[in-house]
Formats: sequence, C-alpha cells, structure tokens
Amino acid sequence: MVSPSKFFSSSDESPVDLFASRPCYKAGDSALSWVKQLGRNVITPAYVLRRLALSADAEVRVAVADHLNTPQEVLLFLAADDSPDVRYAIAENHNISRDVLSMLCADSNPYVGARAAQTLARLQDTDVLSVCKEAFATAS
Repeated sequence: MVSPSKFFSSSDESPVDLFASRPCYKAGDSALSWVKQLGRNVITPAYVLRRLALSADAEVRVAVADHLNTPQEVLLFLAADDSPDVRYAIAENHNISRDVLSMLCADSNPYVGARAAQTLARLQDTDVLSVCKEAFATAS
C-alpha cells in the first residue's frame, strides 16, 4: 500500500488539486457533494473508503460499495447495512464473495435478493467458462 505522502509526491497534483480540475466538483459545492465524489473517484485509496463506509449518508456508502478499491471487509460490513440501496449495490458487485451474495439472496428486500441471485448466477457462469477455457488450453 502506498502512503499518501508517497502517492502525492509521485505526481504534481496535491490532494486539493485532485478535485479542482474535475468537472464534477466545483469550489461552491457542499462538503457532502465533495465526499460523494471522493467515494466515486477511481484513485481514492482504500483507507479513505474505509472511513467513507461509516458515513451517515447512504449515497456515500453506495459509492463506496461500487468502488473497485474497497476492501473485502468493508464490502462485508456494508452487506449488513440498514439501507436497501447500499445492500443492492453490494448485491450487484462482482468483487464480493459468493458467501456474502448467498446471504444477500435471502435479504428481506426482494430487489436485493433478486439482484444477489443474478450476480451469483453470473459469477457461476464465469467460473464454468474459465474452467472450460483452462481445460481446452491444457488439452491443446
């Protein structure tokens, strides 16, 4: 993991500059708007996403659930979130473990359960295809 000081020393951008040039963030935006953008930014480090997962705002937690850098333990934490929107975001995340998806299949919200079942089915199809490709490559 790269420390923030090393991360920023490797580029000419300071932490403030990361958002100054982005069209989605303007100087007059609220702090909550800025935090939501931080949760969506592709270079947001995992330690920031851990903090954002504790946000009181469900939209921020959804952004964290969708982020590629979000650690598995944070995704697991968010899978038990009170907000069905956050759980739905976890249910459609292909980076989550099958155990968590299986748990979400039995969610009290039918949309979350159905989405988790769809994601699980897609992951299983992908696994079958990768096994077939490996077997074909070995046979050749």
